[in-house]
Amino acid sequence: MSCNLPIIHPREYFKKQDLGENLSIDEDGQLRFNGFRVVDFIKGSVSRCYVADITLLKKRGNRLKEVFSKYDYEFRPLYAVKANFHPQYIKTLVNIGFGVEVVNVHELKYVIESLNFKKIPIVCNGVAKHIKFNLNGKSLIEYAAKLEEYEDLTININSYYEAKELLKALSRIRQRVNVGLRINIEMYNGLVHEDLYAGAGYTRFGLRGMDIIRTIENLRNSRWVKITELHTHIGSQVATLKAFKKASKKLAEIFLKVKNKYSINIEKINFGGGLAFNYTKKKVKSTDYNEFYCNYNVGMWAEVLVSSISKEIKNEKPILEVEVGRWLTAPTMIYLVEVVDKVRISPKFKSYLKNSDEWLIVNGSAITDLPDIVLLKQWFEIVNASKVGEPLAKFYNIGGIACDSGDVFAWGRDRTGPRKLPETNVGDILAVLDVGAYQLPLSNNYNCLPKPKVFIISDKHIISE
Repeated sequence: MSCNLPIIHPREYFKKQDLGENLSIDEDGQLRFNGFRVVDFIKGSVSRCYVADITLLKKRGNRLKEVFSKYDYEFRPLYAVKANFHPQYIKTLVNIGFGVEVVNVHELKYVIESLNFKKIPIVCNGVAKHIKFNLNGKSLIEYAAKLEEYEDLTININSYYEAKELLKALSRIRQRVNVGLRINIEMYNGLVHEDLYAGAGYTRFGLRGMDIIRTIENLRNSRWVKITELHTHIGSQVATLKAFKKASKKLAEIFLKVKNKYSINIEKINFGGGLAFNYTKKKVKSTDYNEFYCNYNVGMWAEVLVSSISKEIKNEKPILEVEVGRWLTAPTMIYLVEVVDKVRISPKFKSYLKNSDEWLIVNGSAITDLPDIVLLKQWFEIVNASKVGEPLAKFYNIGGIACDSGDVFAWGRDRTGPRKLPETNVGDILAVLDVGAYQLPLSNNYNCLPKPKVFIISDKHIISE
């Protein structure tokens, strides 16, 4: 069993870049996160919580900017707000020079009105940006078009129909906007979970085929539109560089065709996101875990994107944009939860759970707190924070407290588990690592469970709770 699971002792990846650089084991054998002993967060009325490391977020943001700085292109990093919309995350990245990527009018209003950001680069993606979410509200197109002071705001068109609706709205508003074309590269990569692969030809995302030409011809003569950007997004957690190379080459070819045929000066090429993070800390033989371990780092990713573009467009120098969420945020947050019960199963059923025979019951829920475990069978490393320095002794299944048979953090019925931990008892604290991307935004109140508290660590201080 162990050879097919990505089991690894924390000592082998703690303090290593892109694996566990802000994690360590103290002299008592307990887990520390940015220097803080994590078991101390679980006390009093707190039986489960998220802990975020904003210092690491800033470090990773600056690392991303640094790897692109060596190329002879203006580079513009954008933060995908959907990855984690906690205000400290967005503020931290904007303060070091990031713009934002939003996917509906609610995210845009949140950035503009709630967080009060002024004149930052904004890219508006998503589908059906012409619709209103309530009778008296505005669509994303209508709201964005009124933001005259945001000169670097771009609305990326997802479909030919959306382009027609854009023109209708702008003719009423009588406001000129920057528009981009979201291109569906129509490619497939088996190393990306099919639910995360936005660039496949069968998805609802992006213009393709004749619709690219029809949309350009529909928009280019409008007095209210300036076509400024080509955009693609092939998916999330793309575990191989081959897909990026192919997508970048295709985008460059379209860039040249648009310029040569229509004399349109495309100012920006936006590669979208997809930069992967190593959720598993080693590669294993089982193909079940390919999508959780990538064979490249951020520097290699930047090199593939830039070299693929520059080889095709040669002397052209468009602004290069990327929309990064998962890689920035995943390792910056952990989830802590207390073990409250243990359940043994009959030996005759061990084979159903990959020969593991014991459940740990924790005072939290995967359904409510870490939904991607349930939705995608996502692998997150789980460690016993109370005994993280001890040898791995036994395989456990880990279940939550929601009244649902699918509320499991890890078990032998699918690729989430079981997990090999030190001998674990009631009262021990488990830490689920690398949960900074998507889990907080997806959290919910199933079974009327209250949401966990969020602690924010910055520069060795807890700055909010």
